[in-house]
Amino acid sequence: MAGNVNFFEGLRYKGGVGMWAWILHRIAGLGVLLFVGVHVITQFLIYAGVGVESSNTYFMWYKTPGVQLFVIACLLYHALNGMRIIIIDFWPSLTAYQKEIFWLEMALWVPMVVVPALFIF
Repeated sequence: MAGNVNFFEGLRYKGGVGMWAWILHRIAGLGVLLFVGVHVITQFLIYAGVGVESSNTYFMWYKTPGVQLFVIACLLYHALNGMRIIIIDFWPSLTAYQKEIFWLEMALWVPMVVVPALFIF
């Protein structure tokens, strides 16, 4: 019965860098989805001529520094982590260095978020 794993047991947090990368990847993906979803709805309302006035609220939301920084951070993390996943998929021997690749990803991500943050704030 060792091969039979409960569904919820598979979802249980097991710790480690890989699990944090997975959680952050999902959060970043949801952040990108939220931004793109609101953007598409806003554009639809503008072109349909229905919500020109109400769309100004969404544009003001886009322009807030916190939202801009959140979107940039989500896009960059999701892209870099996706590249990490692709690298590990194409070169399975690098799975042994997953932690090091994650920290390299973080070393690239932090300055890529801090520099735009300086311009936003």
